[in-house]
Amino acid sequence: MARCVRSIVGVLAMLLVMAEAFPVETVEEVPEDAVEGGKSVVSVAPSPTKKVENLPLTLLYDLIRNFLTVAVIYIPGYFLKRRYFARGGPSTDGPGRWSALQRLCFVGRPDISNVLRDPESPSLLRSFLEQPQQQTSSSFSRVAGGGDWAERMPPWLMVGLCFFGLQLSYLVWGVVQEKIITRAYDGGERFSDSQFLVFMNRIIAFIISGMYLLLTRHRQPPHRAPYYKYLFASFSNTMSSWLQYEALKYVSFPTQILAKASKVIPVMLMGKVVSGKTYAKYQYISAAIISIGMVIFLNSRRTADSSMTSISTVVGLAVLVGYMVCDSFTVNWQDRLSREYRMTSMQMMFGVNLFSVILTVISLLESGGFAGGFRFAAAHVEFLRDVLLLSVTSAVGQLFIYFTIQRFGPLVFTIIMTVRQACSILLSCFIYGHSVKPAGVFGVTLVFLAVAFEIFARHRRSQAAVNAERGGKKTPK
Repeated sequence: MARCVRSIVGVLAMLLVMAEAFPVETVEEVPEDAVEGGKSVVSVAPSPTKKVENLPLTLLYDLIRNFLTVAVIYIPGYFLKRRYFARGGPSTDGPGRWSALQRLCFVGRPDISNVLRDPESPSLLRSFLEQPQQQTSSSFSRVAGGGDWAERMPPWLMVGLCFFGLQLSYLVWGVVQEKIITRAYDGGERFSDSQFLVFMNRIIAFIISGMYLLLTRHRQPPHRAPYYKYLFASFSNTMSSWLQYEALKYVSFPTQILAKASKVIPVMLMGKVVSGKTYAKYQYISAAIISIGMVIFLNSRRTADSSMTSISTVVGLAVLVGYMVCDSFTVNWQDRLSREYRMTSMQMMFGVNLFSVILTVISLLESGGFAGGFRFAAAHVEFLRDVLLLSVTSAVGQLFIYFTIQRFGPLVFTIIMTVRQACSILLSCFIYGHSVKPAGVFGVTLVFLAVAFEIFARHRRSQAAVNAERGGKKTPK
């Protein structure tokens, strides 16, 4: 195992060196009076604030660096975990901060009832588990669902609050995201370091969730999950955010939003090939309609925008597929942790963003992204305001996501976010002037009709399952 890991890291390091050896051509946007002989000036420099990327080589470079970053944490952690349990694990822990840190990372807090009833449990471990306050299930629900004030609010008003909060947060977030990635600031400079944007998003979310946990520490249930398990969701979450920003360099924002609405297709393919899952007929119908709608929309975009090339379209769609795969993994892994350790949404948000901050810091230190990002922010105050607004709306949006799913379930959340995606496309076309032909409008309509059909069919199927348990009826396929 160790030899295999070393070989993979060696190959990645070699690819990183090769990518470093070939700088990326960037086309500088210069005034017409500064152009000699009617030809534009081309400079070759791996700048963090390059204007226009002609080759997706930096995408490969950054992708390799992201995998090396997680390897820097995962590989030493893997051997530390093996050594810790080889020595007996928590049963042989001694006093000291190092032992407590290892126990927190690799063991977490096991079920208190089982350990305290076991007379063989070490006294040190028993005292460690007795520290957190015992919480009832009602207390857990109150903390996870938003508190007593949420219980007293009428359901229709609470749904409206969630709808308004999600729409406002992510509509503003989408507009600002597109501006940062695709628009030039003073002097014609564009910012292109997506990892710096991910870091700013995660550090704000980490601070907000940490402050909330600190202020409500006496009402929070005990946190039992080993912290190392957050690393997997953190890496996939960081990668999905990074790929989402990178995709805007190759495809338009409406295309990106439409691809998000179509992520049921790769999810179904992965489930069929990897896990052998079976799906209901309505899911295949929905996936087919979504595929047709996407083909119609992309074809209309190619004819409407002459600047779109086949290479940029293929690269952009490949990046979007990577985003959807990482995002699907993040959601499933978080759901698994939540069911296994019964943690609150804030505990989940804190743990995931903790490792996300660590991963992005290591990556930015290696690439020099901190210097480039803060230098660009110092030169462009408007960019600094946009980044802070992007980070705050992203963090607030995460709060509303957790709250909505906890209070009303995934169905209500899916409906709200589907409406948000449609509004995001309209808002982007209105603000940034994206041209969409009638065929493109028809393709978008097909996609969202398919999504609405799947939501309705899923709800009808779940209701039929409940009725079947009561009356012995069969669930429709």
